[in-house]
Amino acid sequence: MRWQDVARTPWPQVALAGRSNVGKSSLVNLLTGRRRLARTSSTPGRTQTLNLFVVDERFVLVDLPGYGYARAPVGVVRAWTRTTREFVARSESLRAVVLLVDIRREPTDDDVRFADLVRGAGRRLLVAVTKADKVPRRPAHLKAIAEGLGIPQQGMVLTSARTGEGRADLWRAIRELAGRGPGVPKEAGDDA
Repeated sequence: MRWQDVARTPWPQVALAGRSNVGKSSLVNLLTGRRRLARTSSTPGRTQTLNLFVVDERFVLVDLPGYGYARAPVGVVRAWTRTTREFVARSESLRAVVLLVDIRREPTDDDVRFADLVRGAGRRLLVAVTKADKVPRRPAHLKAIAEGLGIPQQGMVLTSARTGEGRADLWRAIRELAGRGPGVPKEAGDDA
């Protein structure tokens, strides 16, 4: 699929991006309340296309292929990387990007470059810190992530697909980024 085809939705878009195996598919499943909507895998590089999830027929979540190491042919990785970069830089429907970062890892050079791409394209950037359930003492990890990406800690939402932590906060932030107010989609089944 060409990025131009993805960019032609009638609704505003918010993209989900991050390294391979950072938990993008798990986060899509958490947000939507559907366990198998997005395919999860322990093999890096399974998401190889831009996947669209229409929410309430009001906005679109775009699950981007991961960057960094992927178990896929080099030519395929280059193609999806080029498509992703062009989509972020040029899509007129894209309002913002949610960059996922694993709480156990400091931002990599790839994370920093992607955040710079998003900001350079004039897109709003929100950082979702994933796998919060894996770390008992979080402040030092959150500080390192914020400093590594050059953002304030208030520009991050702490999440866990395993425990559901941060789900309502992330939905509110995504809806605000999409220009659709602070609510949580009804079909997501969230009590918050």
